[in-house]
Amino acid sequence: MYHSTALPVTAVRRHAHTGAAASCRARFRTALPMQTDELKLADENTFFMRIRLFFVLMACVLLVGAVQATTLEITVQDDDDGSAISGASIYIDGNYEGKTDSDGKYSYSHSFDEPFELEVRNGGYKDWSDWVDEDDTSVAVDLDLDTASVTILVYDADTLEPVDYARLKVTLAGSDETKTARTRTDGSATFELAKDAKYTIEISADDYVTDTREYEVDDDGVTLQHWLVHEGRIAVRVLSADDRAPVAGAEVFIDGNRAGVTGSNGILITHLDRKKQVQLRVEAERFRDLTVSRYINKDDLILDLALSLATYPVSLIAVDPAGVPVAGAAVFLDEERKGETDAYGRFSLQDVLQGTYEIRITKDGFVAWEEERVVDQPGQDIAAEMAWELATVSVLVQDQDREVIAGAQVSVNGDAFGITDAKGMISDSLPPADSYNFTASMEGYTTAWTAIGIAPGEEVRSVTITLEKELDMGLVWLAGLSAAGIIMVGAGIMVVRRKRPKRRKGF
Repeated sequence: MYHSTALPVTAVRRHAHTGAAASCRARFRTALPMQTDELKLADENTFFMRIRLFFVLMACVLLVGAVQATTLEITVQDDDDGSAISGASIYIDGNYEGKTDSDGKYSYSHSFDEPFELEVRNGGYKDWSDWVDEDDTSVAVDLDLDTASVTILVYDADTLEPVDYARLKVTLAGSDETKTARTRTDGSATFELAKDAKYTIEISADDYVTDTREYEVDDDGVTLQHWLVHEGRIAVRVLSADDRAPVAGAEVFIDGNRAGVTGSNGILITHLDRKKQVQLRVEAERFRDLTVSRYINKDDLILDLALSLATYPVSLIAVDPAGVPVAGAAVFLDEERKGETDAYGRFSLQDVLQGTYEIRITKDGFVAWEEERVVDQPGQDIAAEMAWELATVSVLVQDQDREVIAGAQVSVNGDAFGITDAKGMISDSLPPADSYNFTASMEGYTTAWTAIGIAPGEEVRSVTITLEKELDMGLVWLAGLSAAGIIMVGAGIMVVRRKRPKRRKGF
């Protein structure tokens, strides 16, 4: 029998054959002197002594042989179902001896004369140890599983949403031992698995590709994450037909239903039924819309769609504020000079890529015309009315002596232009024109005017208006009266002179 009661480790073990041999030698040494003495004393006792010695020696031989030939048959099995455990490691008194065979058995021969410690170890099971009596010939070892709690989480590979009611089958490597479970609504399922054991995990679900993975249990409380790929999973990759560059932000429609938008890599992951014809439509900014019909094969993983860049003709006409065409104006598209307007103020561009552009038109004498336009359809005409570039006009008002006149009112074409400052000056900006009439007026001066023209591109123009002083009417009347008095006095003298009589003689 084997005992579960532990014995002191320091106990000294004696081999049975060692003690038996020593006993035989002692008895033999005792018998020889007795034989010699008896032969000398009496021959009749010799026969009996030899027989006695023979039996003593035979007993010693049998005793030693019996001790050396003890064999212990060890059987290792699962405590749960009684199945044989192969490959279990056998240790005697802490020393490794070997492994169990396919039947979970191991034979151990020994010559111990006292109990010894037997230890059995196997991955996935708790270590087993006990004391075995020296005369035991068999022992059955039942190993308890050393388990760990393992939780498996299953997600959709595309949406990362939990996959509920997925089927999980966990099989112990090298055996038929299988455990099954279904994932909960959160996509999880928990198993108690043997530690240090290898398992094959098979995960399957409706409309998903079945997948397997290998796992070796090492720690308790482990959570494994796994995703399943949809059976109809396919990658729609949208590329530029011009340079094969990925097209980001492209909208993909399948059989009229919006499937999604491509990412920065130009790829949209979606699901399509296999062995079926589908209609695909792709829309992307700066590209022509694409509509194609494709047959989806069973093994198709990537569906490439190439988009052509969308181009449109663009025409424009440049005119001045009077509606007169502006010829020779430079046309720029996003700061790139494309050409000049013709004699009719027109300019055309062919194959302009769809998009938003900054259009600018320039010419000397005109303010640059700028506008942002979206080019996304054919037949776009742009009318650009270009404003004249203003010239700075300075008006100087002075008198006949070239003395500046401050406070004079100046008008242009009948509209107020301003009042001269202390220096007799007034300045403002005017667009080019063939003729401007400038008029200046000031109390005490006669109103005066002058006409000038401003040519396109002319930046500065000066105008001088000279005013004449008006006559003082009081002085005029006084002068008139004075003159009249003088005339009258003169006339009176002449009359008097005419009426004086002649002197008579004799007086």
